[in-house]
Amino acid sequence: KTDAGFEVVGIQLFLINSDGQTLAETTTGAGGTYRFEGLPSGTYTVKVKSVETPLTQATKVVLGTGESTLDLVIPATVTLTLVADPSTIVGNGRALSQLKAEVRFLDNEAPVDGVEVIFATTAGTFTATDASTSAEGKANATLKAPLIGGLDKVEEYASVRVQDVQRGLFAYAQIKITFAPSSIDGVVLDNGSPRKPIEGAVVHIHKVFDDGSVFDAEVVTGADGRYSIIVPKGNTTYEAEITTPVTVGGVRIEITTKQTATVGEVSGTGDVTQATKTISGQLFAPDPTNGGVKTIDQVLTSGQQVVGTLFTTEGAVVPATVTVDTNGAFRAENVPSGTYVAVFQVRAPDGQLLAGVRVPFTVSADGELTIGTGLIDPFGTVTSAATGLAIAGVTMELRWADTPLNIGKGRTPGALVALPELATFLPNKNHVPQLTTATGEYAWMVFPDGDYYIVATKSGYLNYDSRTEGRNVSVKPGEDSYVTNGIIHVGTSIVQYDLQMQEVPAAPPVTPPA
Repeated sequence: KTDAGFEVVGIQLFLINSDGQTLAETTTGAGGTYRFEGLPSGTYTVKVKSVETPLTQATKVVLGTGESTLDLVIPATVTLTLVADPSTIVGNGRALSQLKAEVRFLDNEAPVDGVEVIFATTAGTFTATDASTSAEGKANATLKAPLIGGLDKVEEYASVRVQDVQRGLFAYAQIKITFAPSSIDGVVLDNGSPRKPIEGAVVHIHKVFDDGSVFDAEVVTGADGRYSIIVPKGNTTYEAEITTPVTVGGVRIEITTKQTATVGEVSGTGDVTQATKTISGQLFAPDPTNGGVKTIDQVLTSGQQVVGTLFTTEGAVVPATVTVDTNGAFRAENVPSGTYVAVFQVRAPDGQLLAGVRVPFTVSADGELTIGTGLIDPFGTVTSAATGLAIAGVTMELRWADTPLNIGKGRTPGALVALPELATFLPNKNHVPQLTTATGEYAWMVFPDGDYYIVATKSGYLNYDSRTEGRNVSVKPGEDSYVTNGIIHVGTSIVQYDLQMQEVPAAPPVTPPA
């Protein structure tokens, strides 16, 4: 064997007596063992001979009776490394791993060119087991996975050896190869119009099993938005955390959402489990202080929450649970293929639902994670029609319009709307009336399914009434709110309403009588 412990099989040995005569020769067998029999008492030398360099020899006195042991140690002259890419593959009889060997001289680390390397494995098959190193000292082989059965991963070994007697080169390396029962596949999509794959999303699975063992894996989606993670056990549910950059209100940020996959009883044929069809994303609100965005938990306090409901495009409620975390992250799983609208509304401390935002989604195939975002933006700005500058201190009133909808709901036309107070909601806690800020901003979270008009007053300006302006804003695709003749109809989504005020005209100069 070598001084590194590699047992050299199939090498020729010579038995030489004290007179220098070669008496016999043999070849090492399994485990590097050899045997010379029927020797009379005497002194013998066993040699391993090479054409280019002497390898090793050992001498021992042998008695005529009994058995003597003489080990030969071949000094190492090269290093051999072996890696598998990947080192874990699905045991489906088809998956491939590239085994890469590299041979270098021990004394100067120079690559060894043209030496034969022999690959072997305890499971699976190689397309070719023999290869010669390149000028860089490298040689590769392709390992095809075996078919495995059961619920758990199988660990086997792959090895490579160099045994060049002529040049005196001997080395051996071994690594572990894992064959897993299944993989989880999915695709991450941006919920734009049109939808498009998200490249570079980070998908991470961390799973602690009942026996205390831990599985941890991370991949990045490709240009097609797809990912595949090989998992070690069946009959198990895995949860992936997926982090991806998104643009909200012109701000580039990262959001993290989740997608699950349940791997059932595996068949040993390389099962592929598609991740659960999921719609997900996060809700935000504008930050009027810096032009950025805030997470929902930075806007709403305890007792205030966002609730989500999924509707078909025809308005029917979809029996899918939409979970919304305190920071606005939302998710709905096991959503059938189709086109939907997710409606997110704020629930006030008194339990009343307020208008929010609508986010359209399309689900088409197994494994999809469709990521969307929503901006709950109830802010409006009051500016001067003459200068375009913001007007501070304007008294803003929100009143019920005189419409059949409001009358049918028992609302008094012309009355101020009594909105629930939201203690941390800027800029004025949802009060009616309220004063505009130094930057001319006001904001209301209003009731859904209502008709409103706005009155704005400030000394030095003509009174503003949205009905007098008579603005018309058509309903946007996927929305259900609009403005008709200055009446603001709110379905389930907030209407952003900026307005301008006219300064009171200066009195004409008085001309004295002639």
